[in-house]
Amino acid sequence: MLTAQVTLLLLLALALAWLGRRGPSRTLHLLWTATFALVLALPILGLVGPSWEVPLLPARGGGSAPAVIEAGTSVDAQGSISNQEAAETREALILAEWARLVARADGVGSAANAATGRTVGRIAWIVWFVGCALSLVSLAFAALRLRKLVRRARPVHEFDVPVITVRRLPPEIR
Repeated sequence: MLTAQVTLLLLLALALAWLGRRGPSRTLHLLWTATFALVLALPILGLVGPSWEVPLLPARGGGSAPAVIEAGTSVDAQGSISNQEAAETREALILAEWARLVARADGVGSAANAATGRTVGRIAWIVWFVGCALSLVSLAFAALRLRKLVRRARPVHEFDVPVITVRRLPPEIR
């Protein structure tokens, strides 16, 4: 999910940079700085911010038992249910209960898988955070080296290149 969010954020920034490519460079710099700051903040925002999960597929095992009963039962004009329909309804109830039990059994196994997935996810976050921290430390050392270099620099007043004077050639040689 985070990969998709980062990808969408970077694509949005790329589209905005393309649209503003003829604009001032400081605007593009601000755009990319804000983009990368948001990319770095996304994991923290994911932990702090609200979550919203939208199920894309219906629950496993079809509908609930009352829905299966309503779908499988029909009443004739006299208000009675035929034996065949009663057998079909009973079979539908059994299938619905079987699906519910299978879903519950899958839930027990998936809880262990979810716990393992969360552990792997936490390890991945820790590795990501340590990598970001090391990158920032490296960037800080580079900034300090640049600052030291700028402090020691001296302005250049004259070049140490000998000046060559060009004399005009006499008219007979031209």
